[in-house]
Amino acid sequence: MKYAIERRPLFPLGKLVATPGALAALQKAGQSPAELLSLHVRGQWGDISEEDRRENEYSLQHGFRLLSSYRTNANETIWLVTESDRSVTTLPKVSYLRHLRRVRTHSSRRPPLRARGVAGAWLFIVRNMRSPH
Repeated sequence: MKYAIERRPLFPLGKLVATPGALAALQKAGQSPAELLSLHVRGQWGDISEEDRRENEYSLQHGFRLLSSYRTNANETIWLVTESDRSVTTLPKVSYLRHLRRVRTHSSRRPPLRARGVAGAWLFIVRNMRSPH
């Protein structure tokens, strides 16, 4: 996977955390979390739909959650999710996100990503992960 990095960071990443599955997938691919974090923080959202790209651009301006998706060199999907307050960026493996869905409402606030049936399923590991800036 090769992406050109052309811009400065657009937002703070906050605390960096990952699920064990995401770290294992990156290790298997011979990649570092910093590679994906560097793309994410510069607004290179990876393999997401055009609608999600527009939502991310809106979220940058209005302080909502940001979502990116990347394929590793081993062809596994890794997501990056930065919380709306920019306090934490999480790298979950796609299997942890099967239960996530975007909840659409008619409110003026962007609908949050919500987890169904995964209460307590996030196991965050802060290990050898550094901010790319």
